[in-house]
Amino acid sequence: MELNLFGVIFLKGKKMATNSIRELQNRQFEDRLNTLKEGFASMERLNVRSLPEIMFKTYFLPLFCGESTENADELISQWFNIAGTNYSAVNIVDNNGNFIIRIPPLHDRNTMRPILNRNEDIAYAFSVAREKASLSPALANNIITNELDARYNSIANQEYSDLKEEWDKVFKHYGKTPNGSEDKNLSSTGDVDEFEF
Repeated sequence: MELNLFGVIFLKGKKMATNSIRELQNRQFEDRLNTLKEGFASMERLNVRSLPEIMFKTYFLPLFCGESTENADELISQWFNIAGTNYSAVNIVDNNGNFIIRIPPLHDRNTMRPILNRNEDIAYAFSVAREKASLSPALANNIITNELDARYNSIANQEYSDLKEEWDKVFKHYGKTPNGSEDKNLSSTGDVDEFEF
């Protein structure tokens, strides 16, 4: 393999454009990224902690469906201790340890997408703004403002359908809606247990 001054790579007498190499690198990067995601997902499936249903219904369900915000910070902290991480699910079990339902993680690992194009990198936007600042500071500010606005809008408009569907399943199972009201058509399938401190 040999690279000449014009950015063309020669492989065994054939030339190959650097774009093809870049596409190959991007595919390899995507493959490695997918392998890592699969590894994290399998670890989360194998390493799921459990919580008794009565504790979930008493403390965490009202918080997660919005019925109560009392002691929210403390409860979220306790949830992270129970789950292990903010990316981990928790299995809800009955008094005998039988699985009832899986509570999805509070945060999704798949919300961030890798930067594959130089123009998508925030450092590139700052570099362009720095170049334009000598001509017009207002132009540089507009470049940064527009870039940050576009990034915020793309993040804010993302759909997190995987976790949303899992949370909807949990709320439906317990006869709740995400805003905290009871769904009259649904009721919990679990027994009402006494819980004492």
